[in-house]
Amino acid sequence: RNTDVAGLIALTDLKDKTHEQFQNLSGGLKQRLGIAVALVNDPEVVFLDEPTNGLDPPARARMIRLVKEIRDSGQAQILLSSHLLRDVEECCDEALVLKDGKIAFHGNLEEERRANKKFLQVETRGDERAFAAAAEALGCTCALLGPGRLKMVLPESIAVRDLYRIASEQQLQIRRLDYKRDSLQDI
Repeated sequence: RNTDVAGLIALTDLKDKTHEQFQNLSGGLKQRLGIAVALVNDPEVVFLDEPTNGLDPPARARMIRLVKEIRDSGQAQILLSSHLLRDVEECCDEALVLKDGKIAFHGNLEEERRANKKFLQVETRGDERAFAAAAEALGCTCALLGPGRLKMVLPESIAVRDLYRIASEQQLQIRRLDYKRDSLQDI
């Protein structure tokens, strides 16, 4: 554990800023200083609320590295709150997603990826709602993105040819079908 101030300054890369006034620090430096302050009393858990909010790309990358370093060192467990799912994917082993005040997903991200689900993005011409309903009846999960655009999760038992069969039955044309990497948003 790293509870000495010099160690925390080094960890958060604030060595060159120790004589600066708080109000003169950039947003990224203020965020890193906040993490250093949170770690001073050697907590078991650190809560980070939108740690990359308002940061430019280099400061965001630096913050992500810092969060991962704290996580990997075992210095503290981190609870990260963010609407930026990419940050969550980069920093977290587990995720809990709230939607309308209810848990929409909770799980280990790596286990979800290993579940070997097929994530598809589909563009159609025709009644995409009827197509989605028929695909869901087979066991797929569908989300309508807009007119003629869907995201789908196919369980292992469903093949892409099954989607083409449903499309034919629904008199719908599949204009484009792409496999996607299983991001947290897809999961």
